[in-house]
Amino acid sequence: MGAGGEDILLSQVARRSLPLSIECKCVERLNVWQSLEQASSNAASAHETPCLVFARNRSEAYAVLPWEHVLQLYKGGKHCDDVDRLRLLAQEMCTILNHSEERDAKHAGVDETPL
Repeated sequence: MGAGGEDILLSQVARRSLPLSIECKCVERLNVWQSLEQASSNAASAHETPCLVFARNRSEAYAVLPWEHVLQLYKGGKHCDDVDRLRLLAQEMCTILNHSEERDAKHAGVDETPL
């Protein structure tokens, strides 16, 4: 079990730019509803929007946001005035998930080298 609370801790400046509470999962099988409940619980204590980011071995990372916030992204809503910041965060989350996969593979003795 990991530590409780948000998986990615943002500074106050980052939080103003990206008001999300991020829960990350890197597992082969994901209980989406349980993970969303955890993300929502963390978000409530942080007073932010829940965001679930998940991936599995040899797979892209995906993010789940409440539908209203997805629509804001496409409409250029109040939280999305700097798309470059969102891209940078997405790249950082992918890096974190990739490092997590590599660490897990080393502990399991699995070679993660692409074929």
